[in-house]
Amino acid sequence: MKFNVRRVGFPYQEMTVSEGNASIESGLLNQEEAQAMAAELRSAADDLSPRETPELDEYDAGLLSSAGGGDVDWWQDYLRAELGRAHEFYQSQMESLR
Repeated sequence: MKFNVRRVGFPYQEMTVSEGNASIESGLLNQEEAQAMAAELRSAADDLSPRETPELDEYDAGLLSSAGGGDVDWWQDYLRAELGRAHEFYQSQMESLR
């Protein structure tokens, strides 16, 4: 995060805060207001900093019943495979946040 302070005329200043392509301009502030704003923005930036992302637990479908008849083994395999693919997908989404 980059802070740029421009002194417009005593005792006022303008502050521009930029990160990547985003920027915020403060308008006219006195020195005390500028320091308070800078402290708040630093605190917010610390809150947004990357943290260790947790590993996702795999969902356990448990026992699947065969009460409905039909090709139960195929459906059970299908559901387990879909759950496995969903887990891999969401785990990769979490890892991309790191």
